[in-house]
Amino acid sequence: MLKEDGYCRLFHLVEKNIPLGAAALAIMIVLFGNIVLMLNQTHSIHT
Repeated sequence: MLKEDGYCRLFHLVEKNIPLGAAALAIMIVLFGNIVLMLNQTHSIHT
């Protein structure tokens, strides 16, 4: 009984955290892309 409850809690925790992890990853990718674009723009301005 207790073991199953523990597994259920763990599963729900993972289930809740998967969207958060995916969102964090997407935000990081977007931020990294923006930084790369900004660096490319500054390099093109200097040349």
